[in-house]
Amino acid sequence: MDLVCIDISKQSGGGFADRLCIVTATSPRHARALAEAVSSHCHANGYDFLGIEGMQAGEWVLVDLNDIIVCIFLESTRNLYRLEDMWKQLPREEHAHELS
Repeated sequence: MDLVCIDISKQSGGGFADRLCIVTATSPRHARALAEAVSSHCHANGYDFLGIEGMQAGEWVLVDLNDIIVCIFLESTRNLYRLEDMWKQLPREEHAHELS
């Protein structure tokens, strides 16, 4: 898995989100499981959780945590949309080895 978190707080003006986290899943089932794990963690710890979109197809699952948006992509879908390129000038944290 390849996880990148981008600080978008200044770009979004605080109205959209503060962070955009992008991660690659190995299959639609894996993407759904990651989204469910994020959801469960948020509920168990009292974090904001607004919803999940894209669970049916599992190619791009978006988890809305209010100030944090988590996008879980299949590799081919992530390569197609290349969201990191839209925000390439902004500070980011890469966590490729932490999730292995």
